[in-house]
Amino acid sequence: MIKSEASARICFFGDHQDYLNLPVIAGTIDRKIKIKATPNITATYFLQLLDLDKTITIDLNKKNKLVSSGDYYRSSMEVLQKEGAQFKQGYDIEISGTIPINAGISSSSALVVAWLRFLVQAQEVPSLLSNKTLGVLAYAAESLYFKQPGGLMDQYTIAQGGLLFINTKTGFTTKLPAKLGKLVVAESGIYKETYRITKCKNFRSKCSRSCS
Repeated sequence: MIKSEASARICFFGDHQDYLNLPVIAGTIDRKIKIKATPNITATYFLQLLDLDKTITIDLNKKNKLVSSGDYYRSSMEVLQKEGAQFKQGYDIEISGTIPINAGISSSSALVVAWLRFLVQAQEVPSLLSNKTLGVLAYAAESLYFKQPGGLMDQYTIAQGGLLFINTKTGFTTKLPAKLGKLVVAESGIYKETYRITKCKNFRSKCSRSCS
């Protein structure tokens, strides 16, 4: 059996600044995505998304011609396959979590990091990757693969854990002493329009170039 997990993140300084390659301070909290996988006798991943009451099937013998936007399961696999990974053993996989969706604390990035942690153990030749490398791969699978606007704060913070200062221009991170005590994260219920914010950032960049 393979078990993996990843935590949610909150931003303490510079929310949305990573889109502009400006420094941020972010940290992980005790809300998690958890994955439990048991080998089966097929070449198929059977994913049970317990909190969503949804099932996803991935045939390892079938090459994906087109990965749908937001399908981070397959994008993560393709990112690892470009690094030489091979997937042949099937698994029955349960995915659950305590991270609110669309609440601004990076449920999708936590899923990607937890999924990558599973994949590096499930590949034909399991490997040990550093948390920094996992952050790079998660950013590639979630943002770069789909050519989506966005910064690297979420993936780097969740993969490395703890409290981090991140130079988002270079990707350099520094661990900070974390003695913050207890935190209360309140969910407003208002949808976080990250895509609209990043579109504004791109418009501003284009405007700056055209006016220079």
